[in-house]
Amino acid sequence: MPIESAEDLAAFFNPEEFGEVVGYSSGGIYSIDDVEHSFGVLWDRPTDELPVGSTRVPVETNMIRFPAATAPVPETGAEIVVVRTGERFTIIGEPQLNRTGDMWACELAPIA
Repeated sequence: MPIESAEDLAAFFNPEEFGEVVGYSSGGIYSIDDVEHSFGVLWDRPTDELPVGSTRVPVETNMIRFPAATAPVPETGAEIVVVRTGERFTIIGEPQLNRTGDMWACELAPIA
C-alpha cells in the first residue's frame, strides 16, 4: 500500500504503531522539563559484527528517522531523550536530509 498522504506517513511515527516519542533539546537534557520539542521517530538499532584480527567485535548503532515537518532541524551535538525509557543520546555526525527533503536521519551515541 503506497503512502499517499501526510496522515499515512504520520502513522509510522505513532507510538501506538511503529514509532517512539523522543524529546529534543539543542542544549543538555537533564530532566524531561529540559525538552524543547517532542515528536515521533522510527528507531533503528542494528547490531553488526566488525572483524578485528581473528575475532569479531559486536558493534551497535542507533539511528532515528523522522519527518522534517514535525520537528526542528536537528543539530550535531543536540540531545535526544526517549520519553518511554529515559535513555539519553547525543546526535553525532551530520544529520542527513533525504533526497526529497521530507525526512531526517540522525545517528546517535548514548550518553553515559
